[in-house]
Amino acid sequence: AMKAYDKVGGAASQLARIAPKNPLGYELLGQLAEQSKDAPSAARFFGEAYQRSQDPMHLFARARALGQAGDLREAAKALQQVIDAAPGIFSAYIEMGRVLEGMGDRERARSAYMTLASAEGTPERPLPPELEQAKKAALAALTRLDAAPEGDAPPPKTKK
Repeated sequence: AMKAYDKVGGAASQLARIAPKNPLGYELLGQLAEQSKDAPSAARFFGEAYQRSQDPMHLFARARALGQAGDLREAAKALQQVIDAAPGIFSAYIEMGRVLEGMGDRERARSAYMTLASAEGTPERPLPPELEQAKKAALAALTRLDAAPEGDAPPPKTKK
C-alpha cells in the first residue's frame, strides 16, 4: 500500500511542478497528507489548491485540516469564509460548531448548529438529503451540548 501511496504522491508533486496553476496536484497532495494524518501539510496543500481554484470545497478541506491540526482560530476564519461563499456546504456549519466548541465558545457553536437544526422542508419541497443528514447531526450536537454542564463539554471530534 505504501508503494502506491509513494507513486501517487510522486505523481501529485510532479503535477504541482509541471502545472503550477492547476489546483489538482495540490488537492491530491492535501488528500494524501490527510490520509497520513499530517494535518498541517494537508492544510497547506488545500490552501494552495484554493488559491488556484477559488473553489469553496478546497477552502472547506483546508478549514477541516486546520481544525485537525489544532489551529481552531484559523479554522473558524476559513469556515466563515466557506459559509459566506457557499451556504449550501451544510457540513461547514457542523464543522464550525465543533471548532467553536473546541474554542469554548458554546453560544456561537449553538448558533452554528441551530442554522441547520431550524431548516424546515414542506411536503411539496422536502429538504435535500444532504441537508436532512446535516440537520440530524446538528440536532445530535445540540442535544450533546445541552447535556454537558457548562465548561465541561467533551472535546468534539473533528472528522470528515
